[in-house]
Amino acid sequence: MRNEHDAQEIAQEAFLRAYLGLGNFRGASSFYTWLHRIVFNLAIDAKRNPYRQRIDWESIAESTDDVRALALPRIRNSDPQEALLQLELRCRLNSALAKLNSFHRAVIVMREVEGMSYREIAASLRISKGTVMSRLFHARRRLQQGLAVALGE
Repeated sequence: MRNEHDAQEIAQEAFLRAYLGLGNFRGASSFYTWLHRIVFNLAIDAKRNPYRQRIDWESIAESTDDVRALALPRIRNSDPQEALLQLELRCRLNSALAKLNSFHRAVIVMREVEGMSYREIAASLRISKGTVMSRLFHARRRLQQGLAVALGE
């Protein structure tokens, strides 16, 4: 998305859609592949039409009339210090990730963040397993170099 706010919006909407749509998950693919496809489709839709109306989940959660609010999870025991540390780490990682090509960034996030297998990544991106392995090798090397710069090493 190249914009942290937009990426957070897409991620939040994807997780809520996945949570509310768990009953529709058929198990034909892994959960990671299913969730990745939701995120991928939302990102494509957002790129195609950045001004489209999104569902206002906050107003749904606060509404006493909307039955969808009953299905939304609540965040408990939030720790501000942990959130700040996560934000700092996320900023450094995002800085290094932003310097990667989009195809390198995609495979590194799928493998290292989402924990997808090579086969799942290949299926999701519609490329061969060998291409996944090659891109992942180069992505890791470039990410390592970018993090070294971001951390001042």
